[in-house]
Amino acid sequence: MKKSVFLLCCILLPAVFMLAGCSAKTQIEAKSLTAYADRTVQADGLIWTRPDQLHSSFNSVRWYDPSTGNTGSLHSDPLCMHGMEDQKSCPLAGKSVMSIAAQGSTVWFLSWGDATTEDLRCSWYGCDFAAQKMWQVSIFEDTSYLPLNWCVSDGFLWYSHFEDPSFGDGKTHIRRTPADGSGLNEEAEDMTPGGLDDYFAFFVDGRELYVERTDGSVCRMSDGWVWEHVLVVRDGFVYQTKNSRPMEMPADLPESERTTPLRVYDLWRTPVDGGEDGAVLLAEGVCSSPRFFGDLIVVTPADPKFFYSFLPTKRSKEEERIFGVDISGGRYLIFDAATGEKTGEITAEGFNFYGIVGAGEDWIVAHGLDCRDFEPTGELKTLEGVTQEDMTAHKSYFRIDRKTGEITRVDPAFWQ
Repeated sequence: MKKSVFLLCCILLPAVFMLAGCSAKTQIEAKSLTAYADRTVQADGLIWTRPDQLHSSFNSVRWYDPSTGNTGSLHSDPLCMHGMEDQKSCPLAGKSVMSIAAQGSTVWFLSWGDATTEDLRCSWYGCDFAAQKMWQVSIFEDTSYLPLNWCVSDGFLWYSHFEDPSFGDGKTHIRRTPADGSGLNEEAEDMTPGGLDDYFAFFVDGRELYVERTDGSVCRMSDGWVWEHVLVVRDGFVYQTKNSRPMEMPADLPESERTTPLRVYDLWRTPVDGGEDGAVLLAEGVCSSPRFFGDLIVVTPADPKFFYSFLPTKRSKEEERIFGVDISGGRYLIFDAATGEKTGEITAEGFNFYGIVGAGEDWIVAHGLDCRDFEPTGELKTLEGVTQEDMTAHKSYFRIDRKTGEITRVDPAFWQ
């Protein structure tokens, strides 16, 4: 039966209870136990990704170490082809990896069926990368609808799914099962009895469940407390947007470089149980949701210098050229998650970054387009003679050194 794929790019959102007598940073580290699923995630100094061969029976899970530049696979045998040429001994053989989550040296992934057994049901697996030990966590029995989003928190795998109205209640349910696989042969625990009609996504803070409604507000399931315009709940804080407004354009900006202004906002955070009195302004005039990487938070400030160009969304078939590549670069602010203080800023000239996928003390890793070889012409910034193949050749993952600003291309073995 045809599957409807609903995979939401969720932001990593960890937390458990705060320990008395610890420093703020120690509290954050102790609580950071929630690993959210995405195509590319970060854990324990490594960045993990599901490469481009979507739905391939030999689809691997690969890692990149920004501190050394080394890359590798979840299955560490350098001669293994992960299911090609009937290498059925490979634990990844037949697995069509859809999304992954990682915490420490453990990687979980959701596989869309198993080609070696012809089992079309989705399954979650856990793999201890250091010990090279893999186990099955849970099987998703419904073959009509894929799980919407999932995470691993405090020893449990959590997931949401829509129940087919032809044999169910037609509502969304959030369930959890032990992440060690001990509940493999048991029905997953329903954390939302009766299902949800008004649903968009969920957050888990330790074992506390929060549900995002379609209007953007977030409700804590245990007591019904609702926060409006919430971006994320993480580490005991609620991150909220306030004062939404159009981005101001400089008066001296040429008319040819003006577009419809982006909407920007101020980013605040409030302790989950602290009320409005505990609210603190984190950043003003930003245009992205916060991204969390361990004890770092990365946000994008709305700077007209980096947003006036058109994105690469239109192509002329007749002339084989790309319209509107933004070559002005990108700017990112870095904050300490424990204190909320700004600790750094990165500016990348000549690059169009689609998003940050990892961050550490000395580096940031971003996915995007190297536009330094492109020369815009005309008011619409048309790139004369630049073909789709040229664009593809300039796409990559890039490591940006936070101290020197040097930008290096990540080994394609990581992501291709």
